[in-house]
Amino acid sequence: EYRGGGMTRCGGVIIGNIITGNYGGYGAGGICCDRNASPTIINCLIAGNVTCGGNYGHGGGIFVDGSDQVTIINCTITGNEARGINGQEFDFEYVKV
Repeated sequence: EYRGGGMTRCGGVIIGNIITGNYGGYGAGGICCDRNASPTIINCLIAGNVTCGGNYGHGGGIFVDGSDQVTIINCTITGNEARGINGQEFDFEYVKV
């Protein structure tokens, strides 16, 4: 998947999902929140996801790009890998505050 190996352009409420072992080619191996998506993510496991290297590969677990608001409640986010510049499990670089 180009963005969000597990879920992309997600909005609404995401409850009780297991998002593991995915690969995202640009942004987020697990969940990519973009295009003004403002999800609430509750009781989810986001683990073992990978995104590509080079100048891209933002947020191995969750990448937030231009979303208005992302709420994360009681989730386990672990063991994700971003092989890009910032190499983080989360990338909130483009969040509007």
